[in-house]
Amino acid sequence: MSIDDGLFARLTGGLYADGCAFLDEATDHLPAKFRDDFDLDSKNEFCLPVKASMRAFLRWSERMELISKPDGLPTFLSHVVRTVPYYRKLLQRRASPPLTLSTFPVMSKAEMIENYCAFISESYHADDQKLFKQTSGTTGTPLVVWFDAESFYDLNYQTYRRVARHLPGLLESLTPEATAAIQLTDNPATWPGSTMLPSLNLSRLYRQIFGMQGIDNDRVIARVRACQPPLICGMASSLLQYLALEKAALPGAPTCHPRAIFLSGETLFDNGRALLQSWFNCPVISAYTSTEGGLIAMECLLTNGLHLYSDHVRVELLDGSGSLAEEGDGEIVVTNLLNWAFPFVRYRTGDRATVRSVLCECGFRGMTITKLHGREATRFQLPGRDVDVGTLDQVFSRLPLIEFRLEQQAPNRFTFKWVPADAREDPGPLEDEIGSILRMHLGDVAVSSARTTRITEPGTKARRYVACDPA
Repeated sequence: MSIDDGLFARLTGGLYADGCAFLDEATDHLPAKFRDDFDLDSKNEFCLPVKASMRAFLRWSERMELISKPDGLPTFLSHVVRTVPYYRKLLQRRASPPLTLSTFPVMSKAEMIENYCAFISESYHADDQKLFKQTSGTTGTPLVVWFDAESFYDLNYQTYRRVARHLPGLLESLTPEATAAIQLTDNPATWPGSTMLPSLNLSRLYRQIFGMQGIDNDRVIARVRACQPPLICGMASSLLQYLALEKAALPGAPTCHPRAIFLSGETLFDNGRALLQSWFNCPVISAYTSTEGGLIAMECLLTNGLHLYSDHVRVELLDGSGSLAEEGDGEIVVTNLLNWAFPFVRYRTGDRATVRSVLCECGFRGMTITKLHGREATRFQLPGRDVDVGTLDQVFSRLPLIEFRLEQQAPNRFTFKWVPADAREDPGPLEDEIGSILRMHLGDVAVSSARTTRITEPGTKARRYVACDPA
């Protein structure tokens, strides 16, 4: 039995914890057989095989056309009420067409896990191809998300076309089998592979692993250098680790010259952007993506915020009073119009943001995430006063650090971990400056400061400011 079949059987049989344990065990065993040297010219595929991806492209095109029509949203919502047991039971008797988002309640990950089987569309059970992805679980229990071909194609293939559109002449230069991108990761739950991208003229995307036990990092750097990919992709924390490896191996200057760096999956901080731009001498494009919502928003080259893709996702903001609005400040609530297999309707992401309607100099007009706080603390509550994280960030972002984390264990007790941008330099002066900043902004509290080589573990998401519970 394949992994997807085995997982689907367990989860739809009501054995959620057993299914996740099965997936973890399978994932632990997968990388081992792929740890041999990876040949960039191999035809080893990951994601969808080429024929399947071409079929998925056709289905994706039809769905995009359907949801772009004036009745696209009501059509999707009708499918949800008709085929998803949870919503059929909740809404069918009291929901009258045309359906609107206001008909549906706000939904959390915990509620979906508790009623897991009831959120899978009955139409998906007959689908001959089961596609899934598990959320990171950095703030709780991970959620296993099922995809139909349309939503899987959009997230894993069409995303690269949207990035390429920002780079004049790139699409026209790509030919079948040419290298379009290398995805770099140090997540041990992944393995090397390649896939053709129908969205980029059947050029090829390679996934390359570094940093794991048994991996020769110098050979990885040499392969990337030899390949000279137009795009380098990955999570910000992973690419910053790769940058540190490159600097150590090639202290003079980089020898890989991509057209752009594309980052998604976690927050990109200003100093991380500056380090990557300075080393690779190219634009850094950040996107807001999630397993549940797909590609939600992406920067243009002017980096004036993250422009929302309202053609296939709806974004609302949930404020402290429980009110929802399309514009303002609050927790991001998404409705993914592309995933009809495991629909997310008014789903709470846990990420906080500011959204405004803008006219960007790049020509985009519409809703834009102007500030993405993610899951960072915005204030620290100290005895007798509060400290605004923004004032701390302005100072720490100017320091030569790859990453740092200020974590509050108690109202008057903190830890500060930091990774220098250049491990070869004397850390003394930087350590003194960090101590001075912490004393100035936090005052008379206990702060333990420690230099380290890594803060964000592979496969997790970077967080800079973590507050303790007010209780």
